[in-house]
Amino acid sequence: MKNILKNIEHSSLFYIIELLTKVSIIFAIIGWFISYPERTRQNILNAYSTIYSAQEYKGNAGRKEALQTLANHETYIAHLSIKNAILKGLVLKNMQLFKMDFTLSSFDDVDISNSEFTYSKFNSVIAQDHDVPRGMTSIGITAINTKFYRGEFNATELQGNFNKAKFYNASFGSTKFRGSFKNTELNGTLFQLSDTYCSEIPKDSYCNDGTPTIDSSDFTDANMNGLKIWHLYSNNSDYSNAKFDKIDGRILNEGEEKENSIQFDGDKFINTEFKHARLTGVTFNNSIFKGAKFYYISYMNVDFADSDMSNAEFYEANLTYTKISKTQLDSAYVCRVELPDKSYLDRDCDYFKNKYGDVIY
Repeated sequence: MKNILKNIEHSSLFYIIELLTKVSIIFAIIGWFISYPERTRQNILNAYSTIYSAQEYKGNAGRKEALQTLANHETYIAHLSIKNAILKGLVLKNMQLFKMDFTLSSFDDVDISNSEFTYSKFNSVIAQDHDVPRGMTSIGITAINTKFYRGEFNATELQGNFNKAKFYNASFGSTKFRGSFKNTELNGTLFQLSDTYCSEIPKDSYCNDGTPTIDSSDFTDANMNGLKIWHLYSNNSDYSNAKFDKIDGRILNEGEEKENSIQFDGDKFINTEFKHARLTGVTFNNSIFKGAKFYYISYMNVDFADSDMSNAEFYEANLTYTKISKTQLDSAYVCRVELPDKSYLDRDCDYFKNKYGDVIY
């Protein structure tokens, strides 16, 4: 009988202890949830404090982790200076950022896909995976479907995946593009000569004379309508199926045109559209224009040296100041075209009428 009573006492004690343990856990969980907003607020404040206190530092200085904290809490980020920072492995997806300054920072395997950057500066930024030898294609930035409104990209090296990215009214001077830019939108952007930030980066780099460069990049299906190109060098890149409608290559200063420099070497423009374009001072060396469309070109000072014009379409095009031979145009479709020798070609007007009808846009 004593043993039975003793067992009952022990069982009751263990039951009480177990019950108290469960109650304590429940209260701890409740307390954790109650304090979560305050802890989140404190984490965000600490992150901002870290970034503000490290503005004059070079390197990481905790800023990458601080930015990641803000991103993890889906915080709206604005008016932050992240200069001279090393941002390796940072993930800023689906974020909204306003007036950020990343000048002289390094983007190494950074993912900013589906985010929006408004009035932000990326001057002298190097976007390259440092584990990949310089000069080889690497993923410095992944910016798929990212929007850049009025961004500055002077003396900037952009390597990575920018497919479906949108650069609205951005400015590029001494910028180097290398990577994938499929379906990219560059509406209203400006490619200009600018070496303002070149002094901040190594002299043997891409910055040279301040000309933006596009090297072995994929711009297929890109939308470049309204693009202003004053200075640009492009090499071995693909612009097939892209739209260059209403682009302007003239530099106007108080009504006078200034000298520009635009050169494409060995690039592809297969089925690319150049409608209502104003191209001047442009050289296309050994480029491919198969199926390209040149419609309503009112002024075109272009050198098509040794370029392939097979099945290209010229309609209402003034080629008076263009270096192009009749031999090159033999394989193209032409209608209402004025040639450099002041003669006209209307050879294929029936082709256009049968294909497009009476109205061609």
